[in-house]
Amino acid sequence: MNSRDFIAVSRNLLAAARTGKLTQVRLRRAVSTAYYAVFHEICKMCADELVVSQTRNQKMTRAWRHVYRGLNHRKAKAACKKIEGNESKYNFPEELKNLGLNFSTLQEERHRADYDPSMRFKPADVEQLIDRAEKAIQEVVGVKAIHKKTFAAFLLLPERD
Repeated sequence: MNSRDFIAVSRNLLAAARTGKLTQVRLRRAVSTAYYAVFHEICKMCADELVVSQTRNQKMTRAWRHVYRGLNHRKAKAACKKIEGNESKYNFPEELKNLGLNFSTLQEERHRADYDPSMRFKPADVEQLIDRAEKAIQEVVGVKAIHKKTFAAFLLLPERD
């Protein structure tokens, strides 16, 4: 699964919603799919950073899949909330803080899209959410591996006192 594919599907759903047929259904799926673009990008980053493979072709090893599937939606959101703002005791690069903030926001919007039947989405708002997801994903590309590795461990492992 490629996060760019999720973004493309979100944009296709948004474009189709603007035609007027099944508008809210398409807008809701676009929001949900934008969230999953970020979710799967984080899962991939965690697996890529924590599992060493002999070659690029060996990424889909059992251990890699285990780490990829290890990200818990709720726990990851709680961890991301801890790194928001300048007062946070966690010193992650801004790109990772933005990824965490956008992950949290998009998860909240996905819940509204998937579980609140009274919620009405506007195409402009959905486009903004898709843009946020895409930007968050793009920003992480240039982050140093050591920061990605630390972020992956932070998201996947429980914090102990």
